[in-house]
Amino acid sequence: MSAGQHVGVIAIFLVYPLIIARQAGLTPDETTNLLQLAIVVMAIAVVLQSLPRGPVGSRFLAPSIFTGVYLAPSLLAVKSGGLPLVWGMTIFAGFVEIALSRVWSRLRPFVPPESQGSWCFSSG
Repeated sequence: MSAGQHVGVIAIFLVYPLIIARQAGLTPDETTNLLQLAIVVMAIAVVLQSLPRGPVGSRFLAPSIFTGVYLAPSLLAVKSGGLPLVWGMTIFAGFVEIALSRVWSRLRPFVPPESQGSWCFSSG
């Protein structure tokens, strides 16, 4: 049941890589390969998210999805430098998120509760 729900959730968010592929002018075969790779990457992310090892993961079987936050910058990047620029920007954004995750507890007083998600993880 859980796997079926995960597939239903992630299928909706595959529209983001599809939009990027169309903007990049990929052929139908290349687009199919991109979407297949996207599904594999999301599956790996779910496994990493659920593992109870070290600082990685929440220990919940939560689906990883693509977000619309990166859509507009990715569309600009694909127009400017193609898919290599999109990949580079995405990797850089990932490293920034990793760095911010290490100091997030100190940044919480400066971020509104709606943005930080503290409503579901409050300690008080």
